[in-house]
Amino acid sequence: MKSYPVRNEVKDLEERITIKSGIRKMGFAIGTQALILVCSLVTSLVVPKYMQKETYGYWQIYYFYLNYINFITFGYNDGTVLKYGGKKREDLPIERIRRGNLLMLLCSTMVAVCGIILLQILELPVENRIIFTTLFASMPFVSIFNIISSLFLAINQQEKYNVLNFVNRFVATVGYCVLLFVGMQGYIPMIGIDYAVRVLIAVACAAVGIYFWKGKKSSWREGWNEVRENCGGGIFITMGALLASFAPLAGRVVLEHNATIEEYALFSFAMSVLSLIVTFTNAAGVVFFPMLKKLDAKDMPKYYGKIKNVYNYLIYGALLCYVPVVLVIRFYLTEYMGVLGYVYLLVAICIPLGKMQILITPYMKAYRLEKEYFIANLISAAVIWVCDSLVYRLTSSTLFLALTTFIVYELWSLGFELYLKKKITLDKMEHWKELVLALYFVLIAFSGRLTVFVIGYCCGAAVLIVRNRKSLQKIFRRKYWLEER
Repeated sequence: MKSYPVRNEVKDLEERITIKSGIRKMGFAIGTQALILVCSLVTSLVVPKYMQKETYGYWQIYYFYLNYINFITFGYNDGTVLKYGGKKREDLPIERIRRGNLLMLLCSTMVAVCGIILLQILELPVENRIIFTTLFASMPFVSIFNIISSLFLAINQQEKYNVLNFVNRFVATVGYCVLLFVGMQGYIPMIGIDYAVRVLIAVACAAVGIYFWKGKKSSWREGWNEVRENCGGGIFITMGALLASFAPLAGRVVLEHNATIEEYALFSFAMSVLSLIVTFTNAAGVVFFPMLKKLDAKDMPKYYGKIKNVYNYLIYGALLCYVPVVLVIRFYLTEYMGVLGYVYLLVAICIPLGKMQILITPYMKAYRLEKEYFIANLISAAVIWVCDSLVYRLTSSTLFLALTTFIVYELWSLGFELYLKKKITLDKMEHWKELVLALYFVLIAFSGRLTVFVIGYCCGAAVLIVRNRKSLQKIFRRKYWLEER
């Protein structure tokens, strides 16, 4: 009698629940990021209007380095997510985690104190001393926020993580607006209000996550083992992520040490436009990783192609943001008109950068390729920084600086995906769709005329829809996400 394979109903049900939950959480994350985007519009488009370029430049230096004090936990947060991702709260070794959290907070506080003392000894310009002293003083509070938020991510409570992020940005934005309203437009009051907000949010975060702090704790030795294991597992991810975020921003470091503060302010403003566009992809990538952790390893490859297919359509839609950006600069932020000569190149970086955030980074973490991820990002960051430095020294042109960043970052992103080809299966042409999309955007935006851009954009959208009309129809059906690729 002929036998037929029996379908594993339980497995299919679990996969369906995982995907459905992941899509719901991703939708919540994107909705929250939409609110954060409104706050970002204020800091990126309104604040520069009321600050002088020099003071705005110093504020942007502070904001740039603020992203890198996440290293203060030495990979503890990423290691926590890797170790406990997909578990339930009641399954956590909570006594061990509480002691580890306390030890990590003590370590970050010691580093902050030592850093502040060192800054008083070094002979630094007054502006830099104020900026870096505030950054070191922020470290313990950033550590609290990161520890609690990483635990919420690990136990699949991303909603709390996203709400905490939104509250952080919203309160800070309100503080900036109050300062501007009363006429305090210097960088020192702006840095001060940002520090105060971080202290407030850290206290609120500790209260929301009191379960992870208060209660019975294990021995100090067990706590130290928790810190050592988590840092050992997460240090490469943390360093890799910091290097990945540095790569497209390497031009800012080059300008900080080789150009005037006004030129640095212009380039930083242009880069803030890129940050606005990739707000959603960053949020989706954070939520996507726990979903991957709950899937069987053999089921992960098929979702790469499916999600990238959706991503290509979404990112093409996001590129339309270039139009309001140009209009705002032309008619509102006229003092920043100089960025129109190269801002389209920086906007184009959102295509490979978004793919890194929403796909490549989560997959590298899910496949436990932490060291490879770190090494690849280290090489790419070094290459981009060297190329940017050489190009700017030879040309003294921010246009060529932006062009170099775009080219190298695009090639690096393609190289990452080709490396992942060992684990996933993609059509041969799939790797080049992104490159064609990026080059097409640069081509239609190069003239600087919005009419030409809009016509070219609509023609591209029409071609995209006609050529992929069948796959577009499938995306909105549940069967598309459950069937084999």
